[in-house]
Amino acid sequence: WGVEATPFGMVDYTRMAELYSRANIGLNVMRWQDDIGLNIKPAEITASGTACLCAYRAGLDELWTESEIASFHSPAEAAERARMLLSDPSALESLASAGQDRTLRDHTWAKKAESIIEAVR
Repeated sequence: WGVEATPFGMVDYTRMAELYSRANIGLNVMRWQDDIGLNIKPAEITASGTACLCAYRAGLDELWTESEIASFHSPAEAAERARMLLSDPSALESLASAGQDRTLRDHTWAKKAESIIEAVR
């Protein structure tokens, strides 16, 4: 893809936000075996203030809008979305900011715990 990437190997959980926040775009691609559901990476990437480019999964659009996370359905589409974002710094910043706002408002551990407690009541 002609990208500049730095491999960090295994990263301790406590350093992930620091490393995500150094990037222009955080890429989330799940294993092909996992055809439904989401992992926690989109929340971690967006919470760090970095724009998230995420392989589309059913349910993604229930958690974030396209103005909060950029999704893709193929590697070619991912490359095009990344090029578009990197060529437009204001769009990249807007996506990162909107994603962070949504995550910190709706997708923190405290918010999830509140919804579980409410459901139990």
